[in-house]
Amino acid sequence: MSIYNQPLNSDFCEFMAEKVRNSLYISIADILTSPLFQTITHENFYEVKPLFNYDSVVSDNPKDHTENHKTLILQKIPETMLSFTNNQPIIDYSEFVSEQTIDNIHYTLYYTYDSQTMEPAPYKKTSNGNTTDKNGYYLDSEIIEGENDDS
Repeated sequence: MSIYNQPLNSDFCEFMAEKVRNSLYISIADILTSPLFQTITHENFYEVKPLFNYDSVVSDNPKDHTENHKTLILQKIPETMLSFTNNQPIIDYSEFVSEQTIDNIHYTLYYTYDSQTMEPAPYKKTSNGNTTDKNGYYLDSEIIEGENDDS
């Protein structure tokens, strides 16, 4: 059985649920349209269920109830901001570096990926200090000075 065909209560799924966490700063207005949340609208408040893992959440409205990780009770104030944070790295990632020179241009391709699932790890810092794109790639190039032939 592959890791992708296991039931949701499998050891692998429980491992991934603990490993993958998110950090997010979002308004209530955006929560209402986001696929990251399940929202139930009541007369005086929203009942919001985050569909991702996080360690803590803070609302800039002190009257919101954010103590329960499964369900948040939020007043109907669209501009209220919530900050979801995690206390551990989102993904342990590795880097693959490939170098090639073509026509006096030296190319270095950086690829970051999740070392557990082998999936791309987007927006990660590479060893040269740059950030990869949404697919986990960063391409660096440098013009190489050729030798002068004065013959």
